[in-house]
Amino acid sequence: MFNLKHFFGRPPETAPPGQLAASYLVSCDRRRFKADAFLDQLLADALHWNATDIHVIPESEHVSVRLRIDGALRNFLLLQPLQGRFLVGRLKVVGELDVLNTFSPQDGAGRLEIAGEVVAFRVSIMPVRAYSGSQERAILRLFRRRNFDLKGLGMDNATLQQWKSLLTEPQGMLVLTGPANSGKTTTIYSSLLEIQHRSRGERNIATIEDPVEFAVPGLSQSQVNPGDGFGFTEALRAMMRQDPQVIMIGEIRDGETAKIAVEAGLTGHLVLTTVHSKQVTGVFPRLLSLGVGAVRAASAILAVLNQRLLRLNCPFCAQPYLPAEEMLGSLPRKINENAQFMRGAGCDFCRGTGFYGRGIVNELLVVNAEMRSAVCTGALSQDLYARAIDSGMRTIWQSAMEAVLSGRAPLEQAIETIGPE
Repeated sequence: MFNLKHFFGRPPETAPPGQLAASYLVSCDRRRFKADAFLDQLLADALHWNATDIHVIPESEHVSVRLRIDGALRNFLLLQPLQGRFLVGRLKVVGELDVLNTFSPQDGAGRLEIAGEVVAFRVSIMPVRAYSGSQERAILRLFRRRNFDLKGLGMDNATLQQWKSLLTEPQGMLVLTGPANSGKTTTIYSSLLEIQHRSRGERNIATIEDPVEFAVPGLSQSQVNPGDGFGFTEALRAMMRQDPQVIMIGEIRDGETAKIAVEAGLTGHLVLTTVHSKQVTGVFPRLLSLGVGAVRAASAILAVLNQRLLRLNCPFCAQPYLPAEEMLGSLPRKINENAQFMRGAGCDFCRGTGFYGRGIVNELLVVNAEMRSAVCTGALSQDLYARAIDSGMRTIWQSAMEAVLSGRAPLEQAIETIGPE
């Protein structure tokens, strides 16, 4: 049996905002459970809490439903194993997947209207072994309609102005890097709309994505389908015949795509793309490992933006505190002596977490002649990073420390997100 009290205390007599799914479970028994009605309530709850993901995870004697809110997973509900199977079955239906296939992974997508709002989603199903036997784990990622605006992303003004200036370049590559869930998609869409606005719609902007996460007015968006032989490479080759001036490539994953993207950046196109790398200068060895020549990579790339999303203190319950000694030891002495650190204590507004919302911390490497020369001579990523700092680049660590010292985020959260300096 699910333990509702463990998460919410006394079951509500009515359905308060954000607890519709809990109220539904209280009002029905095992035989009356309807997965379609429950999923509607669960999605309404997820939207209320601004969740980005819903996790349905089989455990020892129950199925846990968790929501990712502000980047952190939070326990939400417990279901009986049979209820969990029904819910996963419903997710397969809305994701247009094979309901009878319970032995292999499946990925799907779709759109649903919840409380008057159309929400796009991706669903991933994975078979797992649980205490109660074979079950399936499901992850639902939600994509809500939003306004893409560079000013609203939270970049510091100097970085914002530099990035805006780069978006006016007629050709070259602008690369975003960072781990999953670091806001790269939002930044890249906002950048494309900035280009569209500045050019008054006179530049042909096309995207190649897997999948198209948001339908953005004014952009020509194409979704790859590798299963039908239409991957990034094939899509990019076809796109080059469509007279594009600005091309967005969702992610560079293989050597052929990397080479075509670099070639496009060298031949009169502005290319915006993402490359997975740990730090801002790691993009160069990554492209080299994919078979792109050092000279071509250094010549094509105009700049690399590395970003993370940092959980911010709740504005209503943040209060001064003293971090642990091991945390303070990671700071320079002069900062440590004068800093007043803030951390959310937890309140009704932030649902007891002490956090509310996330903000961008980043570092922007603008590739100059010295950096190009170092890349061409085979300099290692760490050497390139040191050169970038010497040339005046503000590091992502410094960006995070500004958030900490201004009281917007606790020190522990910055170190957890960025790592030690």
